Amino acid sequence: MLPTSWPSDDSVDEIVWKSSGQFIYASTVIHYISDLQCDPRKQLDVILGIHPANDEKPFPQLDALYSTILSACKDYHRVALVLEAIMFSNKKHVPVPGEDILKSSQCLDAFLSLENESLLLLADLYSIIDVNNIENTRIRFYHASLDDFLQDSS
Repeated sequence: MLPTSWPSDDSVDEIVWKSSGQFIYASTVIHYISDLQCDPRKQLDVILGIHPANDEKPFPQLDALYSTILSACKDYHRVALVLEAIMFSNKKHVPVPGEDILKSSQCLDAFLSLENESLLLLADLYSIIDVNNIENTRIRFYHASLDDFLQDSS
């Protein structure tokens, strides 16, 4: 049970400062801290310990947050394949019949020759990826900035 004084005002103030007015930063932090498989106090400590390496980018705090979340993936190479397929399916200009179907976990598994693994591979990313409708699991990024971050080569 978390104490009623948690999180501290200083912690909240730091998150507000790091968000730089970006709702997606605060929303991602809430999703990250709310992960039922982790201790929220430890998750908050991770967030408070994030310091961007490159302040010259437009959203350094958000980029550092995404980097931290992605770096926790257990099998990043395979996770990256799933993320690339999701990004591909998000491209509206790609003239592929049924391209929207790649947003289904079952179709991602078939497309990438995974054995019902896409959801397991993405389990560490539920703070940045929305997985809903369990029967026909649809997968999408919570915010377009994740797509931009993943495509940024620097």
